[in-house]
Amino acid sequence: MLKSPLLGRGLGEAVMEDNNFPPPNPALSELTRYLRDFSSNAEVLLWNRLKDNQLGCAFTWQHPIGDYIVTFFCEEKKLAVDIESDAHTHPDAYFASVQKQEALKGHGVKLLRLREEDVVKDTESAISFIERSLTS
Repeated sequence: MLKSPLLGRGLGEAVMEDNNFPPPNPALSELTRYLRDFSSNAEVLLWNRLKDNQLGCAFTWQHPIGDYIVTFFCEEKKLAVDIESDAHTHPDAYFASVQKQEALKGHGVKLLRLREEDVVKDTESAISFIERSLTS
């Protein structure tokens, strides 16, 4: 979804580490802080249920992986969760989300894409879906 403008210019290129994850692009650190500071209601609702190992593993919020940022990430289980707004239904945004999902899959990361309105309407179902994904 969020690809670095530096990609392909010798900066921000993914370099594999022992954990099979590309290192975070340093250009994204400011953006991750901004995204946490101006988060959606759905993100806050989920974070309140994911933080402090409430599901049995540690999640981080607005986590960079290479040139992408995922809303939540559990490194232990290689599970990423993205909260997507209506803007993600636009063809360009949808294509970028699919590209992101495929790139993360190439690093062994499973990406769950949840609609923002679904999380707000039924947070418990979203949590149950994440819990099932952690065990599969």
